[in-house]
Amino acid sequence: MSAILSSARSSAKSRRSAMPSKAAIFYAKTRMGWKETVVNEQANKDGKPFLVDDARQRLIDEVDRIRARKERKGE
Repeated sequence: MSAILSSARSSAKSRRSAMPSKAAIFYAKTRMGWKETVVNEQANKDGKPFLVDDARQRLIDEVDRIRARKERKGE
């Protein structure tokens, strides 16, 4: 029984300690105009930004490889 009560007390303490931070976030969003932003960046295997020119060149290279393979097979 005491384990249940101590668990309930610690749960209540953690909720009370989280309240000031939640209140600060609420205040910042409503009064200060703060926003949580999400940034989605496309990256290649090296972690560098994905550029359209790079994608175009990779597509051209892949088409050339397929064409060369078909020519070797005699298609």
